[in-house]
Amino acid sequence: MKCRNIKALAHNFTHSFVSWENRVGDCVVIEELKEVARLLSGERLVITWIPKSTPSELGFPPSVMASIERYLRWLPELAARHDVELSCIRELRTEIYRKPNHQLAVDSVAVDDRGKEYRSSVEF
Repeated sequence: MKCRNIKALAHNFTHSFVSWENRVGDCVVIEELKEVARLLSGERLVITWIPKSTPSELGFPPSVMASIERYLRWLPELAARHDVELSCIRELRTEIYRKPNHQLAVDSVAVDDRGKEYRSSVEF
């Protein structure tokens, strides 16, 4: 297991999740996420993948919830490709928020079992 690959895993996972190709039916997931993030008035929209949280309180439509479940099933496969054991990741999350200039930003954040945080900005 290579700890240095955790940052790449987190970045690639989040990048794929917020990409324009992530669709469920006619729904483009990032469009739905952008609407929810705008309604949060400056707070961060956080999807916690590890440990798995239930984001249903954020009022996501069923299409976004279906995408979240699909990505949770795909995460072990992606981790194996990155030579990362998921048991070594204490936390993995995607954060979507408005910057002071009102543009949306996305960060991927991972914390390993030693407490080291890996954070990167994700362009979408």
